[in-house]
Amino acid sequence: MAFLYRRRDRDRPVPNRVLIKWDPTRDKVDELVAAVKALCAGRPSTVLTRRGSPLATRIRGEFGERGKLIYLKQGVSYPITTENALIAAPTTPHVISLIRKARMEFGEPIAVVIDNLTDLAMLLGTKKAYELVREMLDSLEEEDRVAAILVGGAQGEREEMLFRSLFPNELPISRLR
Repeated sequence: MAFLYRRRDRDRPVPNRVLIKWDPTRDKVDELVAAVKALCAGRPSTVLTRRGSPLATRIRGEFGERGKLIYLKQGVSYPITTENALIAAPTTPHVISLIRKARMEFGEPIAVVIDNLTDLAMLLGTKKAYELVREMLDSLEEEDRVAAILVGGAQGEREEMLFRSLFPNELPISRLR
């Protein structure tokens, strides 16, 4: 995981709350995938995403038995199990319940990836997306790792600052080059 840091910062532990800032017009999907894999390394992982997401397409099946892919979709009244994933409503009770189940199933600290805050805000509205993520963070243990992807420039400065306030550490993908 040392590649996530500049050379002088490599001895620091990987933070448990990270906002990944990604610009799909400049940054490669491979760079995003590498960062997510590094942040999830050694932990059971749950990825909250949408069908067709570049990240979900690339990491589907990567985590094997120690990973869960959860597609968030409006209009789903209860979680539905598919071949390689779950489909659930992007509501606070559904998301928190699924993450708690994953944590109980694995019995150890987990990694949760939110792919991505920008899509979540468009789906729910900024305020509801912020509240969902805040409550999810509050429901997790301190040693659980959460990485949320924010598409840079896709929302206003105020909205971006709101999401940044939830994550004390920021990792711009462009910094990894």
